[in-house]
Amino acid sequence: MTSRPGTNRTLASRSSTSRFANSGNKPWQRSGTIGGQVAPEDASKVFEKVTQQARASGILNLAGRFLDHIPDEVWNMYNVDPKKVDLDFNNSDRWWESVELTKFFANDNLLKELDARIGHFEALTVLDLHNNQLKELPNEMSQLNRLCLLNLAGNELEALPEFIFDLPLVELHLQRNKLSSSLDGLERLSKLSILDLSDNSIDSIPENIGQLKSLRKLNLTKNKLTSLPTSLSDITSLSELEVKENSLTQIFNKPATLSKLLRLDLSRNKLTGFIDELNFPILKELLCAGNNIKSLGNLLVGTPALHILDLQNNSLDSFPPNLFELKEIKVLDFRNNYLSQLPLELCHLTTLQTVYYDGNPLKNFPRAKSTADLLHTLEIRLLAQERAQNKTEKKDTVETAPSNESRPKALNEKQVIDRNIETQTAPKASPTHNTLVSRLTTQQISARTLDLTKNSLTNLEESSIADLTFSPIHIKLDFNALTTVPTVIFNYFETLTTLTLTHNKITEFPIPSHTLPALRSLDLSHNLITSIPLETEAFPALAELYLNFNRIAGTFPAKLPFPNLSILEVSSNKLDAFQPDAFHGLVQLDLSNNNIARVPPELGLIDTITRLQLEGNVFRVPRYELLQKGTQEIMSYLKSRVAK
Repeated sequence: MTSRPGTNRTLASRSSTSRFANSGNKPWQRSGTIGGQVAPEDASKVFEKVTQQARASGILNLAGRFLDHIPDEVWNMYNVDPKKVDLDFNNSDRWWESVELTKFFANDNLLKELDARIGHFEALTVLDLHNNQLKELPNEMSQLNRLCLLNLAGNELEALPEFIFDLPLVELHLQRNKLSSSLDGLERLSKLSILDLSDNSIDSIPENIGQLKSLRKLNLTKNKLTSLPTSLSDITSLSELEVKENSLTQIFNKPATLSKLLRLDLSRNKLTGFIDELNFPILKELLCAGNNIKSLGNLLVGTPALHILDLQNNSLDSFPPNLFELKEIKVLDFRNNYLSQLPLELCHLTTLQTVYYDGNPLKNFPRAKSTADLLHTLEIRLLAQERAQNKTEKKDTVETAPSNESRPKALNEKQVIDRNIETQTAPKASPTHNTLVSRLTTQQISARTLDLTKNSLTNLEESSIADLTFSPIHIKLDFNALTTVPTVIFNYFETLTTLTLTHNKITEFPIPSHTLPALRSLDLSHNLITSIPLETEAFPALAELYLNFNRIAGTFPAKLPFPNLSILEVSSNKLDAFQPDAFHGLVQLDLSNNNIARVPPELGLIDTITRLQLEGNVFRVPRYELLQKGTQEIMSYLKSRVAK
């Protein structure tokens, strides 16, 4: 079997001479392949082997071979030459056991045209031709009446042939072409589930796209769209819609409902607001960064299930009034707007895990190192504001009898926080013990915060806080000399939401005897902890875990026992490896300043991560320059390196 002369020229011309400038040998004398290129005399043998494997498996892979045409060996792979028939039953190439070709990969080549003989492979279900130079397609492709996936991304197509719309396609990838003409006929692809038209020059989508009842994912990013057809609301199965980097001034011009939509990306358009009566009842992600939005109107009324709301780089001067009705919100991004203050009511968003607000002209805003600290501060301010508003004309009477006033007030708080206050019989603590509790400020008591920071504590006895008149929500034991987490704090397992123990000498991760059903944030940074527990059911609601500046070494655990964790920081430890599966569901991940030697590409498949920090490790890939470009670039790069 011989290849066409043009094949050898193509394969040989791509070999790099610079890599062998200091060698006296020819490149092909060293190896049969060089950087994906085949030595001229080996080309025929290579294609013979490839086609032999394809006849046995039904899968032909010619990806990344620098081909400017498909060799004749491929088109003739099922033509048996009677003169060369080998009846040896020990022969690995058993031509009589050949199966039909079902998958054909010729992506990442230099193809400018596709041979009409492609129509001979009528059993094809997958045809991948992305990243070539195709300007047109042969009509013979219409014979591929079993084709389910067609990938033509990264070519030079200016229009689609009519026969495309009559194929039984489930996935159609047309991104990065030169499409600008009408897409009439698109509605005939009744089985289509995924359609990617991103990075073209399309200025309108036909109204009859609403007839694609099976469509789940639609990507229209980087086109010239100014509006979307309201018929999209007829696609009851649509779950992902990406329309970023267009020229939209409105998402829809009429009321619309997308009942199955989970993700909507409208970033970098020309939106200024939204019309009323837009309903996305189960939408989880709404991304509107980089527009000119001044008001959301009633949009959030129609998005009650939101988890992520991204409104960075817009023109908002106040928070949306319906924001506080979002009962499932986890991430808010309001960076680079015109907000002058943070609403105290943010503390009522009990599911909120991360809020970004940098780049706003905020006045008297609280500086906090974590979202939990921010919400705690806002809660204190809100309580103080409510007390000020509730002052009565009996202020003078109250001032003359402070002790009488204080007792019923403390009792009322306790009745709300702890129904067992009336039966409490613990004896009064000694004056020395009283000192710890007596240092609490009025604001801390109102916010139910037990702050024992900087008390040189080596332990915390139950008697030390016996006079505490409330069950704390927040406990702070930072900057002490504790070697273990005091067990007494777990007595408040029903109410404890935030626990910080930074800058101590704790050597082991705490495993309480009680489940902590309310604990959402745990900060153990700047301690001597060496490991993370592999199994525990004590932290069912934990959302934020901070373990920076400890002594955790070796490989990170393959699975974490924190089912609701969304923020994990383990910077400045001694980790040298990790498995990406451990981080599924995270929104923020900080692994900076460790000894990690390799970043598994599969980390890029975790699409929930919006903030990733990897600086200060020993790996060389991704490079430092890429790390500086931010999370989105890092994740895209890693994802592109995952083996298909």
